[in-house]
Order: sequence, then structure tokens, then C-alpha cells
Amino acid sequence: MPSAASVLTDVKSGLLSSYTRGFSILGGEAPPAFKPVQDVPCQQMGNYAAALETQIMAVHKHSKKYIERHRSLASSMTGFGLSLTQLANCESEINGSLAKALSQMGLCVDRLSNLYTEQASKENEAFEEPMRDYVRMLAQCKQAIAARDGALSAWNAASAALLAKRDRLERAKEDKAAALRAEVQEEEKNVAYCKAEYEKVAAVVDAEMARFQREKLADFKQMVVNFVTIQLECSQRIQATWQGLLPQLEAIEPPPPPPGPP
Repeated sequence: MPSAASVLTDVKSGLLSSYTRGFSILGGEAPPAFKPVQDVPCQQMGNYAAALETQIMAVHKHSKKYIERHRSLASSMTGFGLSLTQLANCESEINGSLAKALSQMGLCVDRLSNLYTEQASKENEAFEEPMRDYVRMLAQCKQAIAARDGALSAWNAASAALLAKRDRLERAKEDKAAALRAEVQEEEKNVAYCKAEYEKVAAVVDAEMARFQREKLADFKQMVVNFVTIQLECSQRIQATWQGLLPQLEAIEPPPPPPGPP
């Protein structure tokens, strides 16, 4: 069975010639009595896809900044941890208790740096990358909707051309009637073809959009649940790291008094 994309491509290429031929016959204008077929669901799908694309792009943009903030924080924590270690070395001969606590804090901050790096990586995989994929998917949806709109335009163009030829046949003299009658019969076949192609592409787009909505619901649910789960897990690990450090800092003792005079 051909894929939806191949069906839409074949239909779109086949309809283009019909659309062009129809309007070349009409000189770009439809007969006054012609009323084109409207496809309101297609218009609604197009409006929805455009609005959804805008909002998903916005979410992707800001989620990327949020994740980059964690990467930046990880980098800052690395420098912070190193400076604490160097400060501990400076204090080692003056106050061993303070030096030890500062050294432990430096190690703690290094662990936090790794946690933020890990968090950013998980967030990128669970949320930012899927959002970027949905931007591409929506571009494909818009192409499918455009193909449906093109199919409708081709059908309307063929119908308008048929109406114009019938009008010419009714007003034609007998010596030209036979040729015009043949043209009308040929255009009737073209209208039937364009209608069938439109109905085919419309059915494909309807099925694909229904599938897209089902999959989007499942995907978005998984994305937001995973994202929030990552926030909770990382927050708990970060809090536990700080809590484990606090008793060591509270245990800092002053240096022993210098020995008195003999």
C-alpha cells in the first residue's frame, strides 16, 4: 500500500496540470454562474496547524533556553568548586577544621555540577528534541493540507472550465458545435478525474490528521510527565547533596588557642 506522503505527492503533481489547464481556458476568470466548492474542514485544519506550529516553536525556544541555563549553571559550579578547593588549601595551615569543611563543600559543588549536566542532558532528550521533531512534523502536516487545498482548487478549476465550455456550446453555431461538444465531453472526464483525486487526497489527509492528533496526545503526555519527573528527581538529589553538606559546615570549630608562656 503506498504511503500517505507518496499518495499526496502523486495527486498533487497530477492535479497541477488540470488546475493550470482549467484556468488557461478561462483566461484566469471563472464564469459568473460558477460557485466553487468550499472545504471548511481543510481551512480549519490549516488554521490549526499554523497556530500549533507557532506555539510549539515558542515552547521549543524557551525550553531550550531553560536547558541551556542548567548547562551554564553546571559550568559555573565547576569553577565554584575549584575556587573552594583552592581556598581550603589556603586555610589548611591556619584552621584545619575550616579547610576540611571548605574542601568538602568544593567536592559537593563538583557533584552538583555533574547533576546539572546530567539534568540538562535528560531534559534535552525528553523534551527539547521531541519538540524540535514536532516542528518538522507540523511542516509536513501543512504540506499535506496544502496538497488537499490544491486538489480542491484543481477540481474547481476543471468545473469552472466545464461550465464555460458548456456555455460556449449553447451559443455556438452548428459548424462549431461538434468540436465544442467533444471539448465538453473531454472536460467532463477531467472534472470526474479531479473530483476523484480530491476525494482521495481528502480521505488521506483526514486519516493522517486523525492519527496525528492521537499520537500527539500520547507524545505530549509522555513529554510533560517525563520533564516534570526529571525536575523532581534532580531537585531531590540536589537538596540531598546540600543537606549532606550542612552538618559538616556546622561542625567547623575554631582553631585551638596558642600555647601559653612556660
